[in-house]
Amino acid sequence: MQQLFNPDRFQENPELRTTQCPISLGDPMQTPFRIPDFQQQLLSGKNKRDRIKALAEFAIANGICSDSPEVWHLIQRDFIDPATEAK
Repeated sequence: MQQLFNPDRFQENPELRTTQCPISLGDPMQTPFRIPDFQQQLLSGKNKRDRIKALAEFAIANGICSDSPEVWHLIQRDFIDPATEAK
């Protein structure tokens, strides 16, 4: 039978707790995407490959891969990596 009461939960001093949740103070979150930035990338693309890369990055930023790492890898492999290698 599982005991629902956890005395660790009520310990005010985090150093005395047996279970700790580490907090990262490392790199801050990236700046949120902005539509005008993607529009500028699309307009400044020198060829079709650059414009496709901009559209793929826009799709990723809008959550097309949010619950599917397979879709993320597919977009990276088919659209973003070839555009990066061509430069």
